[in-house]
Amino acid sequence: MISLIPTGAEREKEIDQLLGKMGKNGINDLSAKDRKRLDELSKK
Repeated sequence: MISLIPTGAEREKEIDQLLGKMGKNGINDLSAKDRKRLDELSKK
């Protein structure tokens, strides 16, 4: 079974990847899917 809940290191890496996609427009540079995922990860 594959866990959908990332470990601490995996979570941080995914957050860093999402933040890396942001440019001068900040959160508006992310797709709706990416914004939702970042929101989910930031609540844990």
